[in-house]
Amino acid sequence: MDFRKQIVNQINECISTLLWLDFDVMYYNGYRMIISGGIDEAEPPKMLIAFDEVSFYSGRTSWKSEPSESVLSIVEGDEEAEIRKRFDVEYRHAIFKFIPAEAFAEEPGFYIAAEKIFYMISPTIK
Repeated sequence: MDFRKQIVNQINECISTLLWLDFDVMYYNGYRMIISGGIDEAEPPKMLIAFDEVSFYSGRTSWKSEPSESVLSIVEGDEEAEIRKRFDVEYRHAIFKFIPAEAFAEEPGFYIAAEKIFYMISPTIK
């Protein structure tokens, strides 16, 4: 299994017990993008997800997710081929998809094409 799929699975597993998680694009400099996930803006984030060598991003800068279902996946198949062709995404980059909560059901998801993914989870998340 690709190391990026393992990381995505770990992220989904770690936050699966939460009722919701609000995500925000916390930082982006054209190379690195950091997404923060938390329950309350008055508290530090519960998690940070960093993407390196970002070549493409499409989506909102803030959204809600329901972690009881997967919040993050790697796009594959026809959807992957369409995004790669449409936005000229190199094959060394994985295309990650954040899956929004039902409140954002009209949104197709939020996409990030990046070569690397890292994450940090707060010890208070469990």
